[in-house]
Amino acid sequence: MATLSAGFRLVLIVLLLAATIPIYLLVRFFAPKLAQNFSVPVFRAASRLLGATVTTIGVPPKTGPCLVVANHISWSDIVLISAVTPCAFIAKSDVASWPVFGTLARLKQSLFVERDKPGSTGQFKRDMQTRLAAGDILVLFAEGTSSDGNRVLPFKSALMSAAEGSDIPVQPLTIAYTGLGGLPMGRRRRPYLAWYGDMDLVPHLWALLKCGPFEVEMRFHETVLAADYENRKVLTLACEDIVRDGLVSALYRRG
Repeated sequence: MATLSAGFRLVLIVLLLAATIPIYLLVRFFAPKLAQNFSVPVFRAASRLLGATVTTIGVPPKTGPCLVVANHISWSDIVLISAVTPCAFIAKSDVASWPVFGTLARLKQSLFVERDKPGSTGQFKRDMQTRLAAGDILVLFAEGTSSDGNRVLPFKSALMSAAEGSDIPVQPLTIAYTGLGGLPMGRRRRPYLAWYGDMDLVPHLWALLKCGPFEVEMRFHETVLAADYENRKVLTLACEDIVRDGLVSALYRRG
């Protein structure tokens, strides 16, 4: 039964994307400022088809400029964040080659950084600043990788330099996977939905669809201004502390 349900929902997701991507491309061509807003209800429908029930705490950004700084647990984070805010992502260059999600990331005009390429950070910083100056909402997974969902890994500060010393709002975001199949998701079960390490994408997508309905809490914390912090490293540590406290609250202080 789980396999049949997963297959049916996968077909619906494919049909949803096939029907809406051409419309999105037309909107992006004729009214580029509206394209990201158009994508929000599409990803909201996709998140429901994945089986996600999302509880949003706080106020997601609706207009930019804004740099959203989040923890990272799974590829599904991209779908769930896109369902609540009209954003683009800052992603590793290998994301562009992912099946399906690489295409979606490119369509959403995400920025792809080559973290291991010497001298690339400076140009990427300027690209981020250009996009923020244009009024975009950019999402940065500051850990630089994904975790098992039970903890927040140390945030990396290099790309935070794009906002350093400016009045651009920086909004910490905590993502927490909290329930599975109508039951609280404990430490042992949470990695079922997390995608990390050397897991393959397609088998994990299929496994997630077969898991059944799951619950996610997204905490959009109060925005801060980079200019209020001594430097990007202090700003990064402050955002990391806020996100980590949000995860602890979501997972271990419920009720």
